[in-house]
Amino acid sequence: MNNDFRYEKKWVFKNIDKETLLSNLINSKLFFREKFNSRTINSIYFDTIDLKSAADNLDGVSEREKFRVRWYGKNSNLLVSPVLENKVKINFQGRKFFYKLDDFKNKILNQNNLLNLTKIINKLLPFKNLYPVSMISYKRIYLISANNGIR
Repeated sequence: MNNDFRYEKKWVFKNIDKETLLSNLINSKLFFREKFNSRTINSIYFDTIDLKSAADNLDGVSEREKFRVRWYGKNSNLLVSPVLENKVKINFQGRKFFYKLDDFKNKILNQNNLLNLTKIINKLLPFKNLYPVSMISYKRIYLISANNGIR
C-alpha cells in the first residue's frame, strides 16, 4: 500500500480521569512523552445533504472519507491559516489530502464567510456537494512513545 497511509487505531477510555490516564501512559513500558505543545484545534465538518460521511462512519464502512476545515488557536471564530482536509480511510489505514485556504486566512467566521468557504470547497472538490454540518473545538495533548511508533 502507498507509504502516505498510516495505521490508525483509537481507543475509548471509560471511568478514568485525564490526569490518571496521562500518568499511566508516561509511566508505561512505552515511555510516552510530549511530542508537541498542547493546542486548541478547531474544525468545521462538511458532509453531503444525506450525511454520507457520518453514516459510513457509524455503519463501519471500511472505505470512507471525511471532509473538514481545520485551524488552530483559542479563538474558534478566527480562521487562522485554515486548511481543508480530505481524510481517506481504508480499514485501519488513513491518508489526508490538504488544500490551503489562503483567501480565508485570519478571517472572522461569520455566515457570509462560511457561505464563501463552502463555495470554495465545492470548487476544490467538485461533485461532492458538501455543506457545513458541525463545528468542534478542543484542546489536544500530543504524546509519542519512546520508540516513536505510537502517538
